[in-house]
Amino acid sequence: MKNRGFTIVEMLITVAIFSILMIAVTGVFVSILNTQRYTFSLNQLVDQSGYALEYLGKQIRDANQLESADGGEIKITNKKGEEITIKLKDERIKIGDVFLTPGDITVDSFEVLDFQEEDYKRVTILMKVVKDEASLILQQTIAVRN
Repeated sequence: MKNRGFTIVEMLITVAIFSILMIAVTGVFVSILNTQRYTFSLNQLVDQSGYALEYLGKQIRDANQLESADGGEIKITNKKGEEITIKLKDERIKIGDVFLTPGDITVDSFEVLDFQEEDYKRVTILMKVVKDEASLILQQTIAVRN
């Protein structure tokens, strides 16, 4: 009479192969999740910092007077005659009394460079922003209209 079943050796080999496959699949799954998290953080970083740069650019372009642009701070006078200071404070961009960047995004560096060529004035903003493990270095040059 023949036994119809699996031997212990066959079962051990099957379990070993299945375990190796599951470890590989789990590793790929974890890698995909980490990539998705990084991509999501980078996407939020691009959206939020892009908004901040556009807003700053509009404020500087529309300013009646650019008083100073040195290092990490710029002072402008808007069309209403209000003096506005844009600076880095507590790792966030602050314009006047309001923070422009959200709290979950860290601004590691914020630098303002002022260039004057005859009648043409421009301001370059450099900043490094970080969210979770994603980071970006951004630059925008703005022509001042006065």
